[in-house]
Amino acid sequence: MYSYTDNNIVINQCNTCPSSCLLCNSINNNTNYTCTQCSNGFYLSPSGTCVIACPASTYANPSTDKCDNCATNCAVCTSISKCDVCQVGTYLVSGQCVTQCPQSYYVSAVQCIPCAQYCLQCDNITSKCTQCQ
Repeated sequence: MYSYTDNNIVINQCNTCPSSCLLCNSINNNTNYTCTQCSNGFYLSPSGTCVIACPASTYANPSTDKCDNCATNCAVCTSISKCDVCQVGTYLVSGQCVTQCPQSYYVSAVQCIPCAQYCLQCDNITSKCTQCQ
């Protein structure tokens, strides 16, 4: 068990960290704490708690044992470079979230789908080619 030191000078005592924390700091007379390092199998969340599953828009980074932020406009990701679900109003293409599909792609629900080979532009509804390369 590890313990933390209360930041309040009046009390100035050590107490046990929650079991998910290896190291932590106290705030507000021991009623709140912030973990600074987590036990094995836990990740340090942006809010300073140790979690098994990282919150939305973050991913578990095994290199740092922290919940790191996903890329911009990404709601669910497995790494900074691999988005699985985009935020509303953006579309998934090659693991990234974009506000518009690139040339030679069309929108299908929440993702960008490649047009047929040699097609420069295709219809969002029918996916038929509207302009060849």
